[in-house]
Amino acid sequence: MQTGPPFDINEDSGPMSNSVCWGFTVIGAIFVGVRLYVRGALHKKLWVDDYWIILSLICTVLTSILTSLAVSYGGGKHMQAFDPQRPERIRGAILWLTTANVPSIMSIALPKMAVISLLIRLLVPGPRHRMFLLVMGTICMLSLSACAMQLMLQCSPPSFLWNRQGPEDQSGTCLSLKTTEYLSYWCGAYSAFLDFYLALYPSYKLFNLQMPLQKKIALSVALGFGVVYVFQSKFMCPSWYIS
Repeated sequence: MQTGPPFDINEDSGPMSNSVCWGFTVIGAIFVGVRLYVRGALHKKLWVDDYWIILSLICTVLTSILTSLAVSYGGGKHMQAFDPQRPERIRGAILWLTTANVPSIMSIALPKMAVISLLIRLLVPGPRHRMFLLVMGTICMLSLSACAMQLMLQCSPPSFLWNRQGPEDQSGTCLSLKTTEYLSYWCGAYSAFLDFYLALYPSYKLFNLQMPLQKKIALSVALGFGVVYVFQSKFMCPSWYIS
């Protein structure tokens, strides 16, 4: 007996999600490539924030690759759409989709450290504020890392997550979904708070400097563009699940 709202069993969000993931990956790679060219080829030097960005791009590429693997197994479809005679399909979809969440989450955490490194280098905050920024970034990194690991290790053994035969299968145990939800809420809320802080802090600092108003506004917009990322990041790939 079906519960919940009706749905189209043939609905498949996998291909679209895969295309969106690779589209953003290519766009990001172009921007990072231009950034590294300017820093490396023209200025002959890479800064700490550049290395954080490179690590983030690597995680983004891994996310897209793993998302493609999940889609190849049927990721993005409803459970009822899978052939019961081919259980390896749904196992592969769950495995690669869950694995994709790890680099996806880290690709959100790493750029924050890049922004913090950039702000410390450009705005030269005092020792206390410098330490405050580093502590906030470290807390975010640790929180998101814990979230990523919890997704992979939520079951004992971990393979029980994708090898589970059904509700009656007692060969393993998993944490309550509430645990995952609460940790995700904390990570999402703290991540959004840090994005806002890092986006608005440069504006406060710049408007206290002696420079033309137009330049203050231009630099504030350039350095504070992370406000847009706060909203964009909530739709980062993979944002779809097997239902």
